Amino acid sequence: MWLRTFGPGLALGVLSVIKFEPFGFAEEATKRPPSTASSVFQKLTQQKFLDLSLIGSFAGSYFSDDPKDEVGAQPRRTGFSLQEIEVAVQAIVDPYFRGDFFLAFGEEGGAFEEGYVSTTALKGFQIRAGRLRGAFGRFNGKHTEFWDFVDQPLILARTFGVEGFREIGVHVDWLVPLPWFFLITAEALQGKNDVAFKSNEKADFAYLARIEQFFDLDDDTGLMLGLSAAHGGNPSFAWAKSTVYGADLLLRYRPSRYMKLSLQTEYLLHVREEKDADGLFRHVKEGGLYAELVWQFAQRWATAGRFDYVGLPAKTLEDGRDDTHFRGTAALTFDPSEFSRLRVQYSVDKSAARDALAHEAHLQLIIVMGAHGAHAY
Repeated sequence: MWLRTFGPGLALGVLSVIKFEPFGFAEEATKRPPSTASSVFQKLTQQKFLDLSLIGSFAGSYFSDDPKDEVGAQPRRTGFSLQEIEVAVQAIVDPYFRGDFFLAFGEEGGAFEEGYVSTTALKGFQIRAGRLRGAFGRFNGKHTEFWDFVDQPLILARTFGVEGFREIGVHVDWLVPLPWFFLITAEALQGKNDVAFKSNEKADFAYLARIEQFFDLDDDTGLMLGLSAAHGGNPSFAWAKSTVYGADLLLRYRPSRYMKLSLQTEYLLHVREEKDADGLFRHVKEGGLYAELVWQFAQRWATAGRFDYVGLPAKTLEDGRDDTHFRGTAALTFDPSEFSRLRVQYSVDKSAARDALAHEAHLQLIIVMGAHGAHAY
C-alpha cells in the first residue's frame, strides 16, 4: 500500500534497491552491431537504454528588497531570473550498475550538480559512488523542479548554503528485512560544504547517517518518519568540528488518484565548534524548522502553504539580539501537462537584520524535454 500512497518516486527508489531487470536492447546490441554512430545513438535513446532530458526553470519576480546574498537556483531580483537548466543523462550500464548524471546551468554558468554510479543487483542493499546530494532529511535530495515552492526552506539554506549539501563520496542503503519499510543510510563524504563542513585539514571528512521508516495508517494514509545526523570539520580552528542533527515527518492522505493532502515538516540543529575573541572554546548552536502543507485538489491543480522559522535556538548578533528569521509562503500550481508547470507564489518575510516586513511575489514556469526518471520521494 505504501507504493500507492507515496507514489512512483519512492517505489522506484525501493525497487532499485531490491531488484533490477535489464533492458532487452543490451543483449540485442551484442548480436547485431549498428552500422553508424548515429544509429547507435538513435537505438540507445529509442530503446530506453539511455535517457536524455532537459529541464528549465524560469521566474518573474517582485522583491520589496532584492536579495543581497547568494541565492543559488532561487529567483535573484525584481524582474526575470533563469533559475536553472538541468541536463540529465541516465542509463543502465549492465545488469550490475546504472549511471545518473546531472549538469545544472544558471545565469552565472554551469556546474556538475550530481553524478553517481549505483549498484542494482545487491539484494537488500544499494551502493552509490560519485558526487551526491547528501541523504539528509527530506528536502536536500530534491532537485529544483521537484520543489513544492519557488524557493527552498530558510533553515536548509542557512545550514548547508543555497547549493545544498552536495559532496563527493560513497552512499550505502540497507533495506532492513522487517514487516514495515525501514531504511538505514550511511555516507562517507569529502567534507567540502562551504557552510557546514569546509575543513582546512587534509583528512577531515564528513560522515552522514539516516534512518527512515514508513507506516500504513490505513488504505489511504501513510506516515514516514526520519532521523538524520552529519558530522565533519569546519575551518574555525585546527580540527574544529560541526554536527548537524535533523528530524523529519511526512504525513500523506490520498483518497483518489487526483486528490492528495501532504504535511511535511523538518527540524535542523547545527552545532559548531568555534573560539571567541579571547580564544576560548565554545559551541555555537542554531536551529530552525519549516512546515508545509500541499493540497492537490484536482488533476492539474494544487495549492500549498509553508511556514519557516530560524532561531530555535538562535545565534547572537553583534548588537546582542537573537538572529531570528521567519517567512510565510502561499503558492498555487497548475500543470498544463506532465511536461510543464506554472506556479504563482507570495511570501512575507521578517528577519532580525531588517526592521520592516519584506514581500515577494513570483510567477514560475518549468518545462521538461525528454525522458526524466522519478527522483526519490
